[in-house]
Amino acid sequence: MNFVLFGPAHLLTMAVVFGISVLLPLWVRRHCSERRGIQVAVGLGLFVVVHEIVKVWVRVTVYDHRFADVLPFHLCSTAIIATAVLMLSRNRLAYELAYFWGFSGTLQAILTPDLEEPFYHPLYLSYFFTHGLIILGALYATLVFRFRPFPGSMVRVYVITAIYCFVFILPLNYLIDTNYVYMRYKPAGASLLDYLGPWPWYMLSVAVLAWLLFAMAYAPFYLMDRVAGKRGSVDKG
Repeated sequence: MNFVLFGPAHLLTMAVVFGISVLLPLWVRRHCSERRGIQVAVGLGLFVVVHEIVKVWVRVTVYDHRFADVLPFHLCSTAIIATAVLMLSRNRLAYELAYFWGFSGTLQAILTPDLEEPFYHPLYLSYFFTHGLIILGALYATLVFRFRPFPGSMVRVYVITAIYCFVFILPLNYLIDTNYVYMRYKPAGASLLDYLGPWPWYMLSVAVLAWLLFAMAYAPFYLMDRVAGKRGSVDKG
């Protein structure tokens, strides 16, 4: 059996991932002190670090994956590193990276996974565990630490992402014969990239799409600011 996109197992997994990502931060925010909230975050951060180390070791030693193919250079792998830094240190830049990468790339990776293994396979569970932790970390910092992005955050993450992909990842892929961030060819499974043209033009399409996804991720805060501004004008009036 192989992975089935939007099959019962995939839908159930997404429901669990999104449910925990929302309910855990809300529960901590309502029932835990600030100190306890920080302790929970540190625990999550340490868990992320251990899981990522074990994941690489298992892929190389148990499943005989090439070491160059399991380095943390996919955007979601970089996002999980940012999530670990965020949970351990409450760093603002790490939050911005985890938030915008999480609600653009990681969300797409959860909806359309580049995955062959079925529900019960350890690599399936590890895949959704890793990607789910990014969403959880971004929401945790937003709801518990009360962090939020600003317009400058969007620009900053976009520039960092462009430099990361085109200056670092693109030449690295050719140097070590990999396909990190899918900059040499599209993933084998169905994905949004299938609708963005052939290589290399889909990379330009992704650059435009990334900005739109970042704007969508920022939209809830923009709307809240607009509502708050209108309320402030009414109160002053």
